Amino acid sequence: TPWENTYSLDFDGVDDHVNCGNNFSFSDQMTISCWVKMGVWKQYESFVSQNNIAGSFLLSQNTHYAAGSVVFAIFQSDTTYKYILADGVAPASDWFHLVGVADGSYLRMYVNGVSVGTPAAYDGTIRTSTDDLYIGGRATNNYYSDALIDEVAIWEGTGLSAAQVLSLYNSGTPTDLSSFAVTPLAWYRCGDS
Repeated sequence: TPWENTYSLDFDGVDDHVNCGNNFSFSDQMTISCWVKMGVWKQYESFVSQNNIAGSFLLSQNTHYAAGSVVFAIFQSDTTYKYILADGVAPASDWFHLVGVADGSYLRMYVNGVSVGTPAAYDGTIRTSTDDLYIGGRATNNYYSDALIDEVAIWEGTGLSAAQVLSLYNSGTPTDLSSFAVTPLAWYRCGDS
């Protein structure tokens, strides 16, 4: 039976964020998943990130390209970064499910269970970060989200498959991820407990 999902966190786009600390050590693969409903689309809002001085990744939007554009980026162990961008694919005023996957060879991104953007090759490494993980922003200023964010989940060392991402999306109904095919390292219910 799906877990009740009644609440989400409401970020004001000014300074609201959740600092989850630095308990993550990504090496070659990862998956980041969240549900988002935008308030105001503005340039460079971060949904989930570990990116300040020595970051590992970010999952965000970037209206510099087009409204509804989403980005997933990682920093490789040599400090270079790779990213995947999908222009105008996220709904402007409704909930959407966003997933970023680094599978050991390619970055992939999904909106509502569907692959978006062009997969980007990377060198198979993800930098171990000294930065804290943030929901709703980044440790650096001016990247806070004006959005509702919910059900943030992080898999370390696992790049979920397309079928697993579709199962995770589950037709728009968040479920109990503690019994998901691959248990996430961290799962933030964002108001539901």
